[in-house]
Amino acid sequence: GMGMGGMGMGGQGMGMGMPGMGMPGMGMPGMGMPGMGMPGMGMGMGGMPPTQTGVAPEQEMNLEEMVGNVKKISDFFIPYIKVIAVAAVFGLIGGVALAVLRPPAAKADFEMNILTGADRGSAGVATDRTQAAKSNFKSTVLIIETLKTLGQEDTSDERVSVIQKNLNFESTTPNFGMPAPVQNFVGDFSAATEENALLFLETHVKTFTASEVEKTTKVITSKLDYLNEQIGKAEATLERSDQELKEFKTKYLASLPENAAKSQEFVFELEKSKNELLSSIEQLKLEIQSATTSGGSSRKARLVRAVQDELAELKAQGLGDKHPDVVAVKAKLRRIEAAPEETGGSGRSGDKTTAQLRAELSAKQLQFESTSSQLDEVKKVQEKLPEFEARFSDLTRSYTSSKKLYEQLTEEKNQAAYQLGFERTAAEGRFEIVRPPRVEKQSPVKAFGKKIIMGLVGGIGLGFALAAFLQILKIWKRQ
Repeated sequence: GMGMGGMGMGGQGMGMGMPGMGMPGMGMPGMGMPGMGMPGMGMGMGGMPPTQTGVAPEQEMNLEEMVGNVKKISDFFIPYIKVIAVAAVFGLIGGVALAVLRPPAAKADFEMNILTGADRGSAGVATDRTQAAKSNFKSTVLIIETLKTLGQEDTSDERVSVIQKNLNFESTTPNFGMPAPVQNFVGDFSAATEENALLFLETHVKTFTASEVEKTTKVITSKLDYLNEQIGKAEATLERSDQELKEFKTKYLASLPENAAKSQEFVFELEKSKNELLSSIEQLKLEIQSATTSGGSSRKARLVRAVQDELAELKAQGLGDKHPDVVAVKAKLRRIEAAPEETGGSGRSGDKTTAQLRAELSAKQLQFESTSSQLDEVKKVQEKLPEFEARFSDLTRSYTSSKKLYEQLTEEKNQAAYQLGFERTAAEGRFEIVRPPRVEKQSPVKAFGKKIIMGLVGGIGLGFALAAFLQILKIWKRQ
């Protein structure tokens, strides 16, 4: 039988030049045509060891045997040389078409060092950070964030999956049982154009670094956000307390503790003014009464007679000298008698008409009413003075407490902001860009030739496979 399964193509002495085709050697020298015992012939695509032959494994093939085997193989494929040539041509055309229709993608790459912390004895943490960095760099969330930063609206799963396939990020630092304190990473991204590849990679590296720094400072950032929120509330409370205190001071200025003594003095002055006005009103009333009952007597004489008449009337009523009304009228009489005689010079005229006296009386009465009303209001305020003082104390205490809380929170915020700046700087120091993103220049001729060679090799391989299939089919039909 034809035992196809021995020596690989390209083995010792065979020199077919087809890497990986693994064309089995002929099992027995002489092709042994009688009785095709094998149901088929296997084209081994993988290349057998060059020293393995169809003869005994430990026996070396001499030159004559190798030449014979080459001739047998040549005789096996020569009838189908045109098929192999046509397949090679089609492969060549396919390679050219692939090179034209699908030009090589543009690629941008970069290099960075990441401090893992292994130098502080945290091997587990260092390993976790290394794995986390690789995972996060290609994470869906980070890619979507980069796309949004670039203003891209298409963030579908299909788009992200394509980007992940074209995005690489690997550590180049060897691991000798323990992670190195500094891990070196290289990354690249392939896109249709150099501009797109470079722009995406630059933005993504910035997004990645910012994301890693944010994770490191997340605790202090959360604390700072909380303090800002509390400061906003404390500031609103402080402004409200300050406004309430100002309104109270404006509305109840006289009731403030520092103004209470002045308020009492003001009451004394109002009472004094009120008594003086009352006395003037009574005198004017007497003058008017005297002017209507007597002729040319002086004003003082008329007042004396009027008061004397009033005193006589009170005694006629049976009131004694110690009665309050009698005492008041006697005091009034003494004041009038003690007053100097008025002349027609500068001062009050003794020859005023009744109309003038009535006008003066009306003015005094209006002034008296105004003074009495003002005095009543001040006394009402004084009656509520304890209540106002308590309210003022509450407002002052609330304002002081709000201000103290605001200042305390502000101080804590400043400390947290300083700590955040320090930790952010330390976190940013863990990431060192050794080589910024740049476009990796590729030779178009080299890429073009590579695809043509791939197409040619694929075509030749397909031709040999087709030729083997046709030869086997022909042998099978003969049997």
